[in-house]
Amino acid sequence: MTAAWLTAAGVLAGLGNFVDAGTVAFVSNAHGWSCLAGSPSRIACVRAPAPTLNEVAWTRSTDADGNTIDFIDQAGVVASADLVFAVGHVSPPGKPQGQPRLFAFSRENGEVVWWSPISAPVGVVNDSYSTPAIDVANGVIIHGSGYGVTAFDLANGDVRWQATLTGVGGVVNASPLVTQDRGPGDRVFMTDYDGPGTQGRLYCINADTFDTALNPYEPGEVLWSVVIGGTSGNSVAYLPTDMGGTGLVYVATVGEYDVAGGQIMAFPAGALTTPTPVWTFTNPQVQGFFGGLCIARGDGPCEGPWLYSATYAFYGGLSAARLVKVDGSDGSLVWSTPCNRTQSIPVPMPGGRIALAGGVWGGFGTAPSVELFQDSGATVSRLWNTWSATGQTLSVGGWTQQPMACLFGGESSLIVGALPMGFSAPINDLYVLDLNSTPGAAGFVRQHVQGAGGTAALAGLSLYSVGAMGLVAFGPKPSGLDINSDGVRGIDDLYAWEQGCGERDVNGDGTIDGADRTALVLALRSAEPAQLTGPRP
Repeated sequence: MTAAWLTAAGVLAGLGNFVDAGTVAFVSNAHGWSCLAGSPSRIACVRAPAPTLNEVAWTRSTDADGNTIDFIDQAGVVASADLVFAVGHVSPPGKPQGQPRLFAFSRENGEVVWWSPISAPVGVVNDSYSTPAIDVANGVIIHGSGYGVTAFDLANGDVRWQATLTGVGGVVNASPLVTQDRGPGDRVFMTDYDGPGTQGRLYCINADTFDTALNPYEPGEVLWSVVIGGTSGNSVAYLPTDMGGTGLVYVATVGEYDVAGGQIMAFPAGALTTPTPVWTFTNPQVQGFFGGLCIARGDGPCEGPWLYSATYAFYGGLSAARLVKVDGSDGSLVWSTPCNRTQSIPVPMPGGRIALAGGVWGGFGTAPSVELFQDSGATVSRLWNTWSATGQTLSVGGWTQQPMACLFGGESSLIVGALPMGFSAPINDLYVLDLNSTPGAAGFVRQHVQGAGGTAALAGLSLYSVGAMGLVAFGPKPSGLDINSDGVRGIDDLYAWEQGCGERDVNGDGTIDGADRTALVLALRSAEPAQLTGPRP
């Protein structure tokens, strides 16, 4: 056996599976899925093959005491190298019912490693679906609930710090963001809720340890907060400097209902006192942004950064809302186009394609769907909408569903759940769609399983999603990649596999064949995109 791909020349020769022109701020999922949409840029696009959904490694629907976990389906899950995290409620016999908790499960077998209580949701909703965020550098997982943001120890769930949000509302559907590229001064950014009003706030919270000279703030200390207008579910985006970012954090707002359109604002991430916006974009339509946004930069010197976000429309049909592209350097509008109503974050891909999930059930003139757009620079066109293109027969997507694009070896796949008819009903459908095909064509739905469908996390070759079956793990277990059983997943495992040694059934299907070798190679190579598009030593 020759390991040509392991040499520098071999890596470059095999890079056709990974690198092409277009957006470069992809999620590196080799060791985990750290936050909503996978990275601070909120671009849920990975250089990896879509997992095989018929390979279920394990499911988990109860806590360590056997109590049923009612997972919050609309909240995304996240994963570290060894753990997967999800939010749910339990009702122990004889104790208060519906206790909200953050759970950490073993990626190997789904066992509960730890759990910690979290604050009950506040405001005008029955629940809040805030996705946690992992701060790898400080070894914590951060979650927003109630009137605060809490950091839990990754290993044992102990509370490491808490920050209180002092605005008019608590956390409703917004997810925290933590920077990882600002040396000793990394920050957590979070918005609170004021959907019907104008007093929602953006908060900047210190994430790093205290240092008298370099970072004179305690972990969890609020450095500043600033009023940004109406807010609901407005998760912040940030493009790291090694991906072409300019040190700004970006946030969208609801605006003022039926009076003024939502806004997108840019703030300096390094500000130590309350800043003013570097620029502000106001949506020309009187529609608000009820979710997050993403920021992308292309390969060329004039390629962005570009911001993409979509609005929620309370009236009209499949084209009542707007998808916008905004220049991240000055806030100018590049284009605006009709789309389905949503709070989901758009998924830009190489070549200018953009996937978006949107729509609701209930006779409001719309329905759940996935749309695909073509960004041609200064103009945009909609290629298709799954609901209308299939004669209203394919129910996939929805306004709370966050899709994920998987690009590899010429294949382009979109992983997305389907919004249930009743909003509180468990999600029960997970799809893999072929973006190189069209809705209604044979093979457009590449895979479909029931039992899961909540916003998913992809860590290596393992996919995690919650739904009617509980938390479901698809693909190989992490131990399936440790061929020589030395506790480390690396090149020695490929050598062992080629030599016929160790546990060689990587995908766990009971047969040792080329599919196992392919899965192992893909897992070992999954860090290449970040290494080759990231900063050079």
